[in-house]
Amino acid sequence: VQTCALPILWDLAGLVDVEGGIAPFLCGVCQAAQLLGCRSIYSGVTATLAARLTQDGIALNATTSSTASLRDALSLAIGSNG
Repeated sequence: VQTCALPILWDLAGLVDVEGGIAPFLCGVCQAAQLLGCRSIYSGVTATLAARLTQDGIALNATTSSTASLRDALSLAIGSNG
């Protein structure tokens, strides 16, 4: 019996800005993944991008995390499942 959520890594490194429909789309995909028992981990989020995503409706919750790098996200994902 699996007792923890599977992680999905969203590597946003290099993404400077998001266009209007991208943030709501990401939010919807993350919510759908959550319904399937997955946990989202965002990596490579800059301060500017974080402000824009928050402004556009993406918020962290109990099944969402954020890390500075993909390496940190992988460590978090492996540590949470292993």
